[in-house]
Amino acid sequence: MFRPQSMSAQIPEYKFIIIRIAAITILTAALFAATSSAQIIPNRYVLTLRDAPVSARFSSHTALASDQALVYRRQVEDTQAAVKSQLAARNFTVTGSVSVLQNLIFVTALPNRVSELQSIPGVISVQPMRRFKPALNRAGQILNAPTAWNNVGGQSNAGAGIKIAIIDSGIDQNHPAFQDSSLSIPAGFPKCTVGHPEDCAYTNNKVIVARSYVRLLSAGSNPHNNAADDLPDDYSPRDRDGHGTAVASVAAAAPTITPASSAAPARPSSRSRSGRARAN
Repeated sequence: MFRPQSMSAQIPEYKFIIIRIAAITILTAALFAATSSAQIIPNRYVLTLRDAPVSARFSSHTALASDQALVYRRQVEDTQAAVKSQLAARNFTVTGSVSVLQNLIFVTALPNRVSELQSIPGVISVQPMRRFKPALNRAGQILNAPTAWNNVGGQSNAGAGIKIAIIDSGIDQNHPAFQDSSLSIPAGFPKCTVGHPEDCAYTNNKVIVARSYVRLLSAGSNPHNNAADDLPDDYSPRDRDGHGTAVASVAAAAPTITPASSAAPARPSSRSRSGRARAN
C-alpha cells in the first residue's frame, strides 16, 4: 500500500489494518456462503504438499520479508520443483503453484489418475478445484451484522458520524453502494487532490474525499524530458480496477442490494455493513 507521508500523520496505521481485516472477513464470509454451491472444475486438481507454507513459520509482514523467510521459501519451492519434475515425467500438466499462504501445486488430470497423483512422494492430499462465486448478499447474516446494528439503534444508524479513509485503486462514486440522498456534505468537504480541483468530480454526498497520488509514482525523473522515463497513467481518482470500490463498499456501502448481473462485474454486489459511514 502506498501511503504518502502527509497522510500518515493524519490516519493511524491501525485504522488501515482494521479496514483491511474487515474487508477480508466479509469477503471470506461471502465465499463461505457460496461454498455449498461451488462447482467442481473438471480435470483440475490441487495438490497439497507436506512442507508447511512460508506464512505458517513467518506470520508477520516483517518476518515474511526477512532473509530467513526467503531461504525457507526457496526450500519449499525446491521441493515443489522436484514434485513438478515427477509430474512432468508422468505427463501431468502443471498449471501453477503457490508457496506463501499455502504450499500447493495445481494440475490438470483425468479423474482415473487421481490415485497416481496421491502416490507421488511429498503429496499429502489431492482435491478437485472448485469455482466460487462470492455471495455478498449473505455475508451480513453470516457475520451476525444485525446484532451489531441493533446495538447502535438499528441499521439506519450504522456508521453514523464515522468517516473511513481508504487508500486503494480509486473509487467509482456512481456505484449504487455510494448513493445516499439522506446525507449532506459536512462542512469543509469535499476534499480533493491538492492543486487539482477537477478531482472533486469523483465525490458526492457519501464519497467526500477523492485524491490521487499516481503523479508521485509515475512522474519522470527529468523535468526537462519527462517522456524519457515517465509512466503515463490516468491521474484521476477513477477506479479502473474495481478493487478500491469493492473495499470501500465493504466498509461503508449504502443499505442497498445491487444486481448480481451488474454492468461492472469487477465491483461486487454488496449490502451495507455501516451504511451511514462516509468514504474518504
